[in-house]
Amino acid sequence: MPNGKHPLSQRCKARSKRSGQRCKRTAIGIDVCYWHGGAAKQVKAKAERTIALWEAEQNQPTTTIERRDPETILLDLLHDSDITISKIKSELAEGGVSGPLLAVWGEWLDRVSKLSRLILDSGIRERVDERVTRISRSQSEQLLAVITHILNDPRVVIEPGVDPSAIVLDAMARVDQAAVAA
Repeated sequence: MPNGKHPLSQRCKARSKRSGQRCKRTAIGIDVCYWHGGAAKQVKAKAERTIALWEAEQNQPTTTIERRDPETILLDLLHDSDITISKIKSELAEGGVSGPLLAVWGEWLDRVSKLSRLILDSGIRERVDERVTRISRSQSEQLLAVITHILNDPRVVIEPGVDPSAIVLDAMARVDQAAVAA
């Protein structure tokens, strides 16, 4: 039921010919009560199906579906296919060649080739390259900010024997704190 009400909680939809008033009896799982057609075996059968369907819908767990972009889905599928092919390769290397295993090998190679063609045709590569470029640019800007912070900080003195990575990590933490505060 779209409204979520139990089928037995609805009123009969029949109307009186004389007064035009609606019947006050409870419907038996569909639209009518026992007196207005609910006694027929086909109506009873439909009422049972309706109640069973409603109960099944109530027992369904609520699931949330994660929305992912098509690029991520295709790349994940390609990665999964690569893992599967690697497993088949290792089985072929360990156990020798068998007919069914070769058939599976061929099917997976065909799947991967179709998936790869789909990825290339869809232009995902360009979009992934754009993302990588944006991430690289962001990281280089962060690195520039860290280096600028180190060079402008009068407290930073690089002495021989001091690990410069500790200075860089400390400066990164300060830049991150400043970014969060801003």
